[in-house]
Amino acid sequence: DAIQHMIEGEGGQIANTPETYEWVRQFSEFLREEAPHAFMLTGFESRTSVDGFLLSSAWRISATHRGGAMTNQDREIPSQYWMSRHAYVHVTAQASIWLDLRSNRYYGLDAGQTQLLSRIVQGWPSMPTPCDLGQEVEPAAAVELAKGLVQLGLLTQDAELSRSAAPPRIPPAERLLHAWQETDLHTTQAIDAWHLLDAYASARTLLRLCSLERMVARIRRKQDSSASVLDLELLRERVRAFLAMRPLFYAVREQCLLDSLTLIEFLRPYGLFPTLVIGVRPIPFAAHCWIQAGQYVLNGEPTSVRAFSPILAI
Repeated sequence: DAIQHMIEGEGGQIANTPETYEWVRQFSEFLREEAPHAFMLTGFESRTSVDGFLLSSAWRISATHRGGAMTNQDREIPSQYWMSRHAYVHVTAQASIWLDLRSNRYYGLDAGQTQLLSRIVQGWPSMPTPCDLGQEVEPAAAVELAKGLVQLGLLTQDAELSRSAAPPRIPPAERLLHAWQETDLHTTQAIDAWHLLDAYASARTLLRLCSLERMVARIRRKQDSSASVLDLELLRERVRAFLAMRPLFYAVREQCLLDSLTLIEFLRPYGLFPTLVIGVRPIPFAAHCWIQAGQYVLNGEPTSVRAFSPILAI
């Protein structure tokens, strides 16, 4: 973890500076040229407040071979791997982004490493464009990379403990549920304020005490016991009340997970269960969370959320 302090920046910044990112990039290229079969599992954390929840992004997992002789079994890639139940992935032409709900961390693999996994991970999403690895990759490299990801808990060799690696299916975010200027504090009722106070307290407690894995499980349990069809007019009315009262409780800036969890909790007493979405952007890395009902965005701007690709939708 000390690598994040490699080069200090201006203004007193002592960790995760642009100079450090550049140094790691150059070192990774050097290592790949000098020792293409060396094994290195390392990351530098960018403790960024993503969605109001501290999520570490450990960028670059470089893995080929730790050293020592590879067995014939490894060279033939007999093993099969699956995504762990608590891991989610988004694949692009440049990288793959991983979200580990159990450890509240993001990870990143470059295009070459992502291509390796497509050979051995069951149901691996196809890459948008072909990846040119620049050289023939030994099967052992894919196995060793997968082993490192198993150690991190992102992959499993037990199909019964796995989930699909397919991206979430969710309609594109096209429209706001209502116009922002429609919000009016005078149209809210006392019961709305009570529900928002309770929802805000619940969301704060979840963020403080629970992992993302437990939060997601809680939301899924509530949704499984609810009706599948949303009353769009009732939803629009309740969201309007929520947005009108929200400034009295907290500021939204850089707290999108808190905001989204609060909205989910606020709508629950009314029998309304929209979709919570977490999206990512690979380069430069960023993550965002919002609430969506079909094509409608409830607590954000469609143009803003479309800059992120969904990695999780519940």
